[in-house]
Amino acid sequence: MLVAAVLLASSPLLPALAQQGAINLGAQRQAVRASARALYQSYDDDTLSVSQLSIPLSVTAPLGNDLTLSFFVSQMSTTGDKMEDLSGLSDAQLILSYARRAGAGSVIISLGANLPTGKKDLTKEEFETAVLISQRAFDFQVPSLGQGFGLSPSVTWAVPVGANTAVGLGASYQVRGTYRPLDTLTGDYTPGNEILLTGGLDTRLNTESTLSLDVTHTIYASDQLREVDIFEAGSKTNVSAMYRYVRGFNELRLVGVYRKRAKSSERVDSVLVTQTIQTIPDQAIVRASYRMRLQSAVALTFLAEGRFFNKSKRYPKRSMIDVGVVPSYPISPQTSLVGRFVYTLGTITGLEAGVGLEIIL
Repeated sequence: MLVAAVLLASSPLLPALAQQGAINLGAQRQAVRASARALYQSYDDDTLSVSQLSIPLSVTAPLGNDLTLSFFVSQMSTTGDKMEDLSGLSDAQLILSYARRAGAGSVIISLGANLPTGKKDLTKEEFETAVLISQRAFDFQVPSLGQGFGLSPSVTWAVPVGANTAVGLGASYQVRGTYRPLDTLTGDYTPGNEILLTGGLDTRLNTESTLSLDVTHTIYASDQLREVDIFEAGSKTNVSAMYRYVRGFNELRLVGVYRKRAKSSERVDSVLVTQTIQTIPDQAIVRASYRMRLQSAVALTFLAEGRFFNKSKRYPKRSMIDVGVVPSYPISPQTSLVGRFVYTLGTITGLEAGVGLEIIL
């Protein structure tokens, strides 16, 4: 998947950018792509019920043959039992990507910026809601609102190593600015910067199927409050594999992901001490999707996913199964109406329903 992503304007500031379409490394004119949708998500576990209505917006536009500019922002409103309501605009994100052929391979250089347009200075009760919805187990569309200004330069390079295989390497450095997450906090909070290193390969098995493998390692610097180290997230290693089968207008994807987290450290008596139990749990994902074209570009994508989380400092082991369907209906040559309906069962139960427009000009 990494090597396929070298044809995409990707950034650690917003992984969803990779869904926006490939960067054209040739002379053909690129398309302007825009999407907007309304998404409702509601989940329950043994202790609480929480729901979120979000409106994500994304625009990707070419600036010539080699440059691409992307913009992302979301509005959200979250409510739930025994928690404070939280609503507002998320931070906006800009990503500028430059794609170029480099010998037999290709390279993408990107610069992402996190613009602090989102809500900050939360009350204690709002902050507790923000901590809850940021958990990956809930998988909310908008897991956070405002943070500080951030920059993320990255480079990705891929090269063929045979008739059917290509390998790639990538690196990025994310700089996170100071901000005040709580209105009662005295002094600025500075999240730790991040270094991300990744490598992978894509191989074509036959004319209809491909296999992709990726390994990514992320290193986190210490979070600081008033320039004092207070927390250091453990490093993260992500291993993923994808099998893709395409026949005509139909496509099958099988994906497996395992995320391993090292134990974090927190400040105790003026020093950082490694925790005995992880704050952020290890996670495994298995996912299958099948997209079939019905008629006149009308398409249905069927989804099935299993998500499994180890025990963490705050929560026990959790396991969820997601099943759903994503219909797509063209209403003009440039515009499609896209729905999304997903049901979740397991440790957390719930549903996800949304509808939106995708435009390609």
